[in-house]
Amino acid sequence: MMIGLIVTGVMGALFAVSLIWYRMKLHCLNFKGRTEAVITKISEYSRRDNKKRKNYFYQYTAEYYIEEKAYKLRRTVPKKNEMYEGYRIDVVYDEKAPRRCVPAEEITVPETAVRKWKLVPIAAGIFWIVVFVFLIPMIFGFSERNSDIYEDGIRYAMMLACAGSVVWKFGAKDIKQHGFPWRTLFVLLFWIALLIVYFWLVFSEYFA
Repeated sequence: MMIGLIVTGVMGALFAVSLIWYRMKLHCLNFKGRTEAVITKISEYSRRDNKKRKNYFYQYTAEYYIEEKAYKLRRTVPKKNEMYEGYRIDVVYDEKAPRRCVPAEEITVPETAVRKWKLVPIAAGIFWIVVFVFLIPMIFGFSERNSDIYEDGIRYAMMLACAGSVVWKFGAKDIKQHGFPWRTLFVLLFWIALLIVYFWLVFSEYFA
């Protein structure tokens, strides 16, 4: 029980941190100061994605001056243009606290930036919920039978969510193409039949 509570607490703390980070990022959109920063240190590296493709990145440190005081900016960015030491980038900063800054290109399109930033707390929140859901038997000390029922219930809920997602997407496309979603009705009936059969096979022993 204690381990489950600790893990859940840690995930909750990470979610809280992601929300704070998101709020701070939104604050960047209100920055009024603008200047140029000069890259003083840069390195290039690559890493493979899920499809084993190589992606190249720059990891750089840039320096800019506000009222003769130096400030630094560090970023890792995908390799798009050729960068080098001495390369200049536009920087937007908080006039009240110049150390708070962001590369201007990151907020060129605010809506795109917000959507990108929003993914962090959403992912952290989903991960927190998933961890909590799977640790509930440990936290509340379920018996073996209750744990089995709970785990089967989770799997069934995931099937319901999958069915709902498939029917929703298929239905939207069907309505757009044909007006009335006749084909979606058959898909829906298939999923209903599958879910009924699965429910009977899995849960019938608990009601025997």
